[in-house]
Amino acid sequence: MSRKSQFEANLKLTDKLTEYISNHPDLLKKHGESSYVLFIEGDDELNEMNSKLLVNIKSEKKNVIKATHTKNKKNPWKFEFA
Repeated sequence: MSRKSQFEANLKLTDKLTEYISNHPDLLKKHGESSYVLFIEGDDELNEMNSKLLVNIKSEKKNVIKATHTKNKKNPWKFEFA
């Protein structure tokens, strides 16, 4: 996957996450000061590239949330501290 493809995929995921967070503002109260790194179930290539991004952000001593877009329609996002 090229960096351009990674960027485009992350942009689409960011849009979905932003919409989800706007409907669940309590998440900002919990994780508002954290950086989010996006993952998606079933996209190993993107997840591998974003894992490297996650490591780089953590090396800057920032709080990082791993946000995984799931296939579960009732709970489309899974959040965990990285």
